[in-house]
Parts: sequence; structure tokens; C-alpha cells
Amino acid sequence: MTIRYEVQISNAFGVQLTPQQNSGGIGDANLYSSLSWSRVVNDVGVLVITYAGELLPQLLRPDNIITVYRIVNGVPQLITETAWLLRRVRRALDSQGRLFTEITAYSGNYLLSSRGIAYAVRSAFSTKSGNADNLIKAYVRENLGSSATDTARIISQFTVQADSSQGQSIDLVAGWRDNLLIVAQELAEASTVAGTYIAFDCVYQGAAAWDLRTYSGQRGMDRRVPGSNFGFLLGTAYGNVNNVEYVTDWSETTTAAYGLGTGLGARRNVQIALDAPRIAESPYGRREAFMDASNANTVNQVLRVARAAVRAGRPRQSFRAQITETPASRFGIDWNWGDYVTVTALGVTVDARIDAVAVKVEQGSETIDAYVRAE
Repeated sequence: MTIRYEVQISNAFGVQLTPQQNSGGIGDANLYSSLSWSRVVNDVGVLVITYAGELLPQLLRPDNIITVYRIVNGVPQLITETAWLLRRVRRALDSQGRLFTEITAYSGNYLLSSRGIAYAVRSAFSTKSGNADNLIKAYVRENLGSSATDTARIISQFTVQADSSQGQSIDLVAGWRDNLLIVAQELAEASTVAGTYIAFDCVYQGAAAWDLRTYSGQRGMDRRVPGSNFGFLLGTAYGNVNNVEYVTDWSETTTAAYGLGTGLGARRNVQIALDAPRIAESPYGRREAFMDASNANTVNQVLRVARAAVRAGRPRQSFRAQITETPASRFGIDWNWGDYVTVTALGVTVDARIDAVAVKVEQGSETIDAYVRAE
């Protein structure tokens, strides 16, 4: 299996600046000394490329768009469906006095961090209730997409996938929040805690165009077995995982939650949610939490806040393992970033997501650091 990486750089408007690959000129983006990238689901990925010597000045401008293709046996794949926005340039001399240039760029989700929720509290643009994936899309549309009331905030080449109503129902008040990315992360996490895993990503469309998409179940493919058309087995018995850790943690559990709504004194809207089976497990089984629900308007909304706290306060069982490449366990072919897989180790079989991948390419060698995680 032959693997190589191809890098191209365009300006912020999508006009390609680099020549064809392997031209050998000062503008050849593929004459790098090292290349590394990492992606974490629902966060901003980082790309770092180091070059010996100088690069042309036009290649080093902010928001230049870098596309990186991983080519396996001649077949190119845009890594993790993203491009990277150049945001940092470092020029330095090494210990032998040789100049090198290092560029750092961020994946498409970085665009979400450029906006906040620029609307008053309790307006229809800030206070929302509905499926978490739909709410993520609504906030994005209204703060950098076509529905922004201040047209100066719109990114013209940015689109948002149609609503799919796959996430859990969530209530959120987000007026004058300063980071749209964090709001999206909170909504995705709230849905996952409530029982439906939600991921989001800004997918590159080419020609400086992006599309915000959400995913239910996993960011990539469902490779769990049995029942999957793309089933793939991971485990210590197959020699493709190591550094395995399985933890059960009761230290921060909640079994009784009080939702504290509006009102004064005895008239305050207070709703209680209990997990009776867990309370009965021990004389010390009742562990209470008091949750602010003053933004909620109805009894059911306050109760929903309390129930969510009890769900979030369940014992945490976490499974983590590092994936090792083998001839039958190949990155980009048998598994990929964002996939949902089945792993057997430490006497348990769990379904886990490959939510984090980091890759480094140097001197013709590729090193992959990938982890599966289940909580």
C-alpha cells in the first residue's frame, strides 16, 4: 500500500495559488519537511506544515485555504472532508542557522468561533426549544448564515444542511453569547447526555464554500457488528488495539435533582426528578443536585431540566483504547475518523466512536495516533 499526501493552497476566495504538485518551485506546497494534523469531533482541528526555507508571501496570508489529500494507491481522499484556514505563520532559524517556515491552520469548525449569538435574551433568535441538531443549525443560520438579520455578518459561501430532527429536545437561552462554537458544543453534548449522540461539522465544498452538517449516531460510518454492512472488529485478540482503559466512576453521581423555576418563596415552581432504583442500591444512594431553571416557563420545562440532571448524573463508564494499524486494520480503508466500531478488550465488548485522530508525516513515513472512546 503506497501512501502520499498532496497539499494545495488557495486564497480566501478559492483561487488556487500553488502550482501543480512536485513542480519543485518555491511555491510548491508539497515540498514540506513535515506535516501533521488532528481532528476531534465537535471541535476545531489543527494542521501544522513545516517548510525548509521561504515560501512565497502570497501563500502566507490569513484565511488562505489549505486542502490536504491523502492518496492511497493512487486514490485521493480529502482528509476528514475539511479544508484548513491559515491563521499563524512562524519563521525561525534552527540550531544550524537554517531558516524554516511553519504554518498553522484550522479546520472549518473554526468559522463558528468567529461569531456569537448577537441577539437579545428571550428574543426568538436567542431563546429556542427543539431538537438539538435543528437548534445548532438555526443558531448558525442566524449568526453567520443567510438568516442573519445583520447582513454584514453573513458568510456568502456558507450554507446549512436542511433540518433532520434527529437530536433530543433541548431548551436553550443564548442571548449575547460570545461564541457560536461553544453553543453548538453545548447543544450536541446535551443531546448526547439525553440519549442521542449528535455531531456537527463544517464540510468543505470546494471553491471557498462550506456546509454546516449534523450527524446522529456517529460522525463517520457505523461499523459496529453484528448487523453492519461495514462491520469491523477491533480488540486485543486481533492485535489492533493497545493502551486500553475501562473505568466505572460513581464519584459524581446524581440521583435526585430539584429543578428551580420562577416564582418566590412557596410559590416558586420547583420540580423534582428521582432515579429510585439507584437510590435504593445503598443507604447513601440519594445524592442531590439543585438546577437553575429560571429561564423555563412551564412545569414540564422545569421538570425536563431536573430529569436531564439525573440522566447526566448516572455512573460514568468510560472505555478508551488506542488503535494500531495492521494489514487488516488500515486507516482510511477499514476505519476512519468519526466511525462507530465494536471493541473487545478487558473482558468487555463495547460500541465506541473514533472521535480523535492525529497524524504526522515526516521523511516519507506516516504515524497515526487514533483513539476509540465510549462513555
